[in-house]
Amino acid sequence: MTSTISFKLKLLLGLIFLMILTRYSHLRPLGLPSATLAIFFIAGVYLRKFIFPAVLIGCTGLIDYFSVQGGPAWCITPAYGFLIPTYLALWFGGKRFQTLEITQWNQAASMTITLAICTTLAFMISNGSFYALSGHEVYENMNFTEYAQRQASRFPGYLIKPFVYVSIASAFLYKGWLKQFFKSTGAKASMGASD
Repeated sequence: MTSTISFKLKLLLGLIFLMILTRYSHLRPLGLPSATLAIFFIAGVYLRKFIFPAVLIGCTGLIDYFSVQGGPAWCITPAYGFLIPTYLALWFGGKRFQTLEITQWNQAASMTITLAICTTLAFMISNGSFYALSGHEVYENMNFTEYAQRQASRFPGYLIKPFVYVSIASAFLYKGWLKQFFKSTGAKASMGASD
């Protein structure tokens, strides 16, 4: 039991660290694309109790708060609260799986389809709410069709980011590198088990 808790805490801290590296504006010169969507998907797989996405959502808020201090806050609008269902869409999608370790083609296909659907839903929630509620002048005279056409060019980049990070995590699992990192036998067993 202790090793399972240890694994979950290590994973949570690792995901928070990755979120800081890829979300905090002062670290953007590192050039890493945001891993936030993938983080919530991975958390859904392994951190299945609701406290974990709540902690991660709190971290996104803190990171964003510190990111906008003394700088522009374009994304902090009345639509900001819709990031909660955006991220939960990925977390609930991740809960569908027991592990990211893929050993068969049907597992890969199922995970690919689920991640694509969840990411598309997240895109629609975050962008639709931003269009409707941001209050930015640029959108006041733009109808939804024009906005949707503009956002369509952003969608492929939005979609590919979580796939890259989840694929890397899955490859690390397949090679056994993550199991070596977490080392304890109980943690290894818990990587394929649900709560």
